Amino acid sequence: MRILPIKDTHGNLGIINELADLIRAEPVIHAGDFGSCDDESPEHLSDRELRLHVVHSHLRRFDEIKTRTLSRSQLIELVREYHLPGDFQTYLDGREAFHVPVYAIWGNHEDERVVERLFQRKTAIENLRILDHLHA
Repeated sequence: MRILPIKDTHGNLGIINELADLIRAEPVIHAGDFGSCDDESPEHLSDRELRLHVVHSHLRRFDEIKTRTLSRSQLIELVREYHLPGDFQTYLDGREAFHVPVYAIWGNHEDERVVERLFQRKTAIENLRILDHLHA
């Protein structure tokens, strides 16, 4: 059995399927910073997390100094407009799916509400299991 260990995908979840397919992994173990953010996450994330989504995105024109001048509402608008939390919502909606079982623990850049719902199985994504969460 081949296992794919991975971490820090930050919402770029397509890479999980690409790498799992490439090495023919059966399970994937994700060690944090999965990118568990849904469409409502921008309103629930801290200003710091919103800034990190912008600074570490493909939006090269924004650096850390520039993001400090943006208001919370401007940060939220930018994060929403450019879908900076990543692909997670497409998996929640069932438009995308994991090809193999993915076992993940939460990271420090997740939306706590989303992780809690996944952990308690109030929300489900096919082939995704949260092994640990914030309140364990």
